[in-house]
Amino acid sequence: MRTTIKTSKLFLLAFIISLLMLNTSFAGINNLYIPNGETVLGGDIKTYTARNSIEAGTSFVVESGGDATLRAGSGGIALKPGFHAKNGAKFAAKFWYDSQGLQDNKAPTVVDSYPTDGENVANDGSPLELRVIFADDDSGIYSVKLYEDGVEVQATIGGSYNDQTLSYIITNPVEQTYIYTVVLEDMAGNTDSIDISFTVDNDPPVTTASPTGGTFSGPFTVTLSSDEAGSTIYYSTDNYPPFVNSSNTDSGVSPIVVTIDRSMNLQFFAKDTAGNIETTTKSEVYLLGAIPDALTITLASFDSGAQRVELSWNAASGQISGYHLYRCLSPFDVDILNQSRNGGYPPPARLRIGALSTPTSSSDSAIVSGVTYFYGVTAVDANGTEGVISPLVPIDVDSTTSGDSDPSMKAMAWLESTQSEEGYWDDKRRLRMLATSQVLNAYKLMGKDDAGTHHALFYLRGHFADNNDYLARKMILLADYGQNVDEMVNRLIAQSQISGTQIQGWGVRTRLLFDAVSTALGAKAADLSTRSIDPMINEGRLYLAGSTYLDSKNFPDRFGWVRAQDPSVFVSCLVYNIVEEYYGFSIYNSSWISDYQNGDGSFGNGLIDTCAAIMWIDDLGDGGAQWIKGLAAYNYILDKQSSNGSWNDDPYLTGLCIEALEKSGYAP
Repeated sequence: MRTTIKTSKLFLLAFIISLLMLNTSFAGINNLYIPNGETVLGGDIKTYTARNSIEAGTSFVVESGGDATLRAGSGGIALKPGFHAKNGAKFAAKFWYDSQGLQDNKAPTVVDSYPTDGENVANDGSPLELRVIFADDDSGIYSVKLYEDGVEVQATIGGSYNDQTLSYIITNPVEQTYIYTVVLEDMAGNTDSIDISFTVDNDPPVTTASPTGGTFSGPFTVTLSSDEAGSTIYYSTDNYPPFVNSSNTDSGVSPIVVTIDRSMNLQFFAKDTAGNIETTTKSEVYLLGAIPDALTITLASFDSGAQRVELSWNAASGQISGYHLYRCLSPFDVDILNQSRNGGYPPPARLRIGALSTPTSSSDSAIVSGVTYFYGVTAVDANGTEGVISPLVPIDVDSTTSGDSDPSMKAMAWLESTQSEEGYWDDKRRLRMLATSQVLNAYKLMGKDDAGTHHALFYLRGHFADNNDYLARKMILLADYGQNVDEMVNRLIAQSQISGTQIQGWGVRTRLLFDAVSTALGAKAADLSTRSIDPMINEGRLYLAGSTYLDSKNFPDRFGWVRAQDPSVFVSCLVYNIVEEYYGFSIYNSSWISDYQNGDGSFGNGLIDTCAAIMWIDDLGDGGAQWIKGLAAYNYILDKQSSNGSWNDDPYLTGLCIEALEKSGYAP
């Protein structure tokens, strides 16, 4: 049984939250006493809930702007002298059962779970968390119990998640089918039980090739087989590593047959039906006859006057038809070229920058300042067979060099050269997920699909996002690269602010007041589930559309970083883009953005606001004025680019500026 979540404005008392956080299988409060002097401040929203009765102490006050709701059963609600709901306050007393027989007769339900019922779960033997999100749209949840194979087990309600999430840790999962039953009861006594069963698979598949590598006289076929039936094998034949969803990678269900028609390094791995991926990418080198030996680069220098790299190498022996020149920036590509030399097979053609005839020298002027390039050369014999690459030679390009005139390409070169060997960008640990996700946005936009891209994806997927902003960005990025994020969607919902059966929104972290940025990103990220959960988050969009997060100055259609604070150009543009992308039409008046343009062409507080304006706002002005404003902003971004191609040596900002330049429509 499944339902969907919508949004409302109910909050539980802090002491009830604490109780739920500490309890395992829990029961709610039968009779609630509100302490003397309890005050609901302006801007606060509080709900007091009991199964039977509520009694308020003396001097219970709801200040102007406060919102208090008391919800009880047949025992009723008692208010003592001193109760005062002040002018401008909201106060409501509600019942799910009274003397007239009015009652809640709708049972609570499970909204979503991870794992889902019937799922095969990939696991490496580490603890596995069962998360169940439950809801009740009337009287509220009274008790939640979890049973494993019919025996009650102690689960946590709330904890680091919202109070409508059950969490249970399987500390040592083994390969078997697990069967759980969740029993829910609401305040009115309605009950429901839901079974969730899933199968754990701890073992990654193992792939073998037949025949194995060696020297062969002519074309032949190789069979790749996995030890697990139904596994998908991913492989590449271009001497560059294979990656899931990469342009150089083919795939098929095991077993598959691959034709070997030239000397190559066949690289492959498998993924089983549960999602376990083979621990290493395997390779077999197949050589079809002799190939030319490696050369040596004898001269490599940077000519600052001509602004180019000069190269020369020794001539190859035998009948040679020409030479191929290779260049790379990324440490990952350096490793790939070195592996090809050590393995005795030709380098991947995707890193080739030139095909030459007989000269044993060349120059390269398509360079960017402030980076280190690595060069290598191969010989091609009279039959067109390419040889092994020479030892790589590093060349430092002076940072004062103008280099490539394309601003985005200059920035891309800087990013490629500054990526860490672990795959991330930014030296500050707390900013790595933010920077890496934004750089990958730029990479996707620029069509970059290389080993560095996929190592960044590995880093992003393998590292925990410690707040909802980062989690949502991570999910959006991974889904854009074709990866499944259902487990993350479940966690994101578990960290939202849910009341009844409605999501109010997201704060930066669980239990923090929801904000515009986290809610907009959260709504977009939750849309990425392969399951149909759209109605669960639709009300979150409606809260945004209804200006729930507008600043306290009551400017129309403006959003800020913090609720009830000054508006932000970046935050407003982000919300406009995400919400309008969903609805398919503009629901905001963004004309005020143009009034925030400064004399130097920037918007708001500088680069970040300016990027947001030209990426996500169409109406910067009317007719020619719009173009002039946008072009001034575009030129402002260009003027702020450093000679090394970056913006402020900041990978996040550099990725954002690339995205803005490419999406703006103002590029020549």
